[in-house]
Amino acid sequence: MVRKLVVLFVISLLVAACNPPSPSAPLRVNARVPAANAVDVPLDATVSVTFNQAVNASTVVADNFTLTSGADDALVEVPGDVAYDAASHTATFTPADPLLPATVYTATVTTDVTTADGRSLSGDLVWSFTTVDPTEPEPTAPTVSIVEGDQLLTMADDPVQLTAETDPADAVVTWSSSDEDVVTVDDTGLVTVVGPGTATVTAEVAGAEAPATVEVTVAPPLVAALTDVVVTDFDAYIDDLITIPAPELTSPGYGAVTWSITAGAFPPPFSVVAEPVSGHEYADVYELTLDEDTGEVTGSTGYPGVFEWTLTGTDELGQTVSVDYVLELGVSLQYVRPIAEEPVTTVPVTTAQAGGVVVQGDRVRLSGVRNTLDLEEEFLALFSFALNDEVNFDINTADGAITYIGDTPGTYVVTVTVTYSGDAAGPLTDTHVITFEVTGPV
Repeated sequence: MVRKLVVLFVISLLVAACNPPSPSAPLRVNARVPAANAVDVPLDATVSVTFNQAVNASTVVADNFTLTSGADDALVEVPGDVAYDAASHTATFTPADPLLPATVYTATVTTDVTTADGRSLSGDLVWSFTTVDPTEPEPTAPTVSIVEGDQLLTMADDPVQLTAETDPADAVVTWSSSDEDVVTVDDTGLVTVVGPGTATVTAEVAGAEAPATVEVTVAPPLVAALTDVVVTDFDAYIDDLITIPAPELTSPGYGAVTWSITAGAFPPPFSVVAEPVSGHEYADVYELTLDEDTGEVTGSTGYPGVFEWTLTGTDELGQTVSVDYVLELGVSLQYVRPIAEEPVTTVPVTTAQAGGVVVQGDRVRLSGVRNTLDLEEEFLALFSFALNDEVNFDINTADGAITYIGDTPGTYVVTVTVTYSGDAAGPLTDTHVITFEVTGPV
């Protein structure tokens, strides 16, 4: 019996070595010795678990790998030592004293055993076995057990090989799946993913008192309703909140989803000069931020232009989904009243003001900033102003101040255009229409 257990353990190690997991693969158990429901286990046996990947040795301790005997209401903890072999990914519990004969023992490996980056088993690994009874004859009924534990898979996972351990060793095993819309299993125990859900895979041997089973769960994929999103609802304006909703998921993946920017970028942080000419109190910085738990983007900016980024969600099994975003922020130009700071559409002028500034530069709002001179010099240099009536009005191309240069009363509808040359895709413009009511000298 000892030779059979050792041979199966070595075979399991060879299979695991030939199929190394990906860095984000779920932590699983490749082998456990003795197998679940094993009988006639030697009294000098050790208990071991082989994982499909390396675990943090500091988590392989006595509190996390235990052996008990007795019923639930009278459990007796077996003293012993726990060790971990990094080369084979194997944790071993060695009892301090020989096991008792004809006794049911329960081994438990908790989810506190983790990989270096904190991944754990999907649940506590608990299985039982029975030690040999020297006073009773060898059982004649065949037995069957499955070496591997319950499986948590994704739709992208390769087929998983399950191994049946039988007594006698040449017993014929029949494999079956309780739901072939979730997984199928072939005559060798090879499990293939079909769709999300949970199924029970069973190994049966004719004449055995009970079959062996494992539960196989296939997590739903992580899928977004849209993979390309273009947002055109906002202008570059520091006091207007930009809200871009989180991606809508048509398939939720497994567990919590964490979002991150994996390509491109938001507009850079926007700020004004250290000592604003307007005396207005600005925020230290205006920027967009990502809620990593929901995928929602919020904030504001004064930078116009086209900004692109890729938002990627990752679930607890490492499944990912990516959504490409394009945010088009237009230039925002306003001329405002001195006190209410509301956009101005009509300005009274007299011919006596000819040659004088009738709309001051500090009444111009670019990106919602209170004075063009509050803007960083390099940023302001990317703007230029123009108007459509150069006979009666002149405009400061740098700050947007308007001077009346005519001499004839009347109503003049002037369109002011600001052009921003800082976007790689080409110039961006915005306009503001002002009606000047020019009268004679007062």
